[in-house]
Amino acid sequence: MPMLQERLRHLLASAADLRPETRGALADEVRALLMDWPENHDAAQRAPFEALLEKLAADQEHDVLEAARAGDMQGVVNGLASLSHHDADEIHSALRGDGHSLAQICADAHLPRAAFSAIAILVGPARDAAPHDAGRILSAFASANDQATLAAE
Repeated sequence: MPMLQERLRHLLASAADLRPETRGALADEVRALLMDWPENHDAAQRAPFEALLEKLAADQEHDVLEAARAGDMQGVVNGLASLSHHDADEIHSALRGDGHSLAQICADAHLPRAAFSAIAILVGPARDAAPHDAGRILSAFASANDQATLAAE
């Protein structure tokens, strides 16, 4: 129990000093804490940490989209790596690919279709594609999301 209280204090202190570059690591810590939550510990105390994790995920998604809008390829790569746990080389390759790998990475990161489309159009494979190719690239998200759903079952 004292170890859990110490982890909780550390996470709350970290959340107070939240910067974009520390969100991923903090989200990982909060996720690990929730996965290891003792059954005999008050479930009501989980709620603030579940809310913090949701906020961190939303902030990370926002950061990735802001990086895409700014044309900051490295910011997009770093954000997707943090959200999806794919490595930077794989993400760089996906941003230059046919859309399927990027769609899978976005699905793994639990990003909505609109976020995938924005990334694909602003910095990814649909950026310089012909209109019929852009449509094919953007449709890749549906199959990637279906695959992610099947894998989770």
